Amino acid sequence: NYYTAVDGVLFKKTLDVLVKYPQEKTAKIYEIPSGVKRIFGNAFFECTNLESIIIPDSVELLGSYAFHGCSNLEEIVLSSSISDIKEGTFINCRKLTTVTIPENVASIASDAFKGCSDLKEILINQEKDGIPGAPWGANSATVKWKGEF
Repeated sequence: NYYTAVDGVLFKKTLDVLVKYPQEKTAKIYEIPSGVKRIFGNAFFECTNLESIIIPDSVELLGSYAFHGCSNLEEIVLSSSISDIKEGTFINCRKLTTVTIPENVASIASDAFKGCSDLKEILINQEKDGIPGAPWGANSATVKWKGEF
């Protein structure tokens, strides 16, 4: 057996990889357990009940499309250990309003925030134009660099 469930959330048996958060869970807030290092692609696919997700600093990798279609997600606290934001990570997270990108992030995929219609601000903890490609699909958002917020 390679997997285990904690409160209905599927993890690898070692508890360092979050595989799948069930769409039918009714919780509005989810705090990923400390010790998780990776979040699989599509792990939170269309988890429309979630409004807030807290990612601990132990998380180093977010899989592609990890939060795709979390249409009620308003807030996400990113791990300072993440180095890149892959394609479609937050695609169609329509209610997301502000995202703060940690200083360790070196790249953001061109469509990472596509369909995030309420996204107004992307706050980057880096020098101006430190990450190419802004606004990464969030055409209605203002990008603010270190020193501008």
